[in-house]
Amino acid sequence: MNKIVFLSVTALLLIKIVSSYRSEYSLPVKLGAIVIIGFLIISELSSLKDRIEGLLFFGFEDSNGYLQLIIKCILTATVTQLGCDICKDSGEQSISFLIESAGKIAILVICLPLVESLFSFTVGILGTYS
Repeated sequence: MNKIVFLSVTALLLIKIVSSYRSEYSLPVKLGAIVIIGFLIISELSSLKDRIEGLLFFGFEDSNGYLQLIIKCILTATVTQLGCDICKDSGEQSISFLIESAGKIAILVICLPLVESLFSFTVGILGTYS
């Protein structure tokens, strides 16, 4: 993560310096920085995938699929935030609000099996002690 932040700040400084001298060269520098940072992000995602597979390999059993629910929620939140940020940067706050609302509803729908399981577990415990 530190490499990504360092590279982003370095690219920003380079873009500002290049655009002050020759503004037509700033676009290729931006595109190059985006490609390099994109590859770094993808490599970070692959290491995350390896770590999750490592959890599953070392005896963490996800028989109920809760880990998949958590991953779906995290990905939904990330994609929703990205869409909201793009819309806000474009000056479309109303569309950003709609994307944010749709993302929240999608996360609630994804988490319903987890909430149902929690309620049934709670009722089971309360039924045992009464």
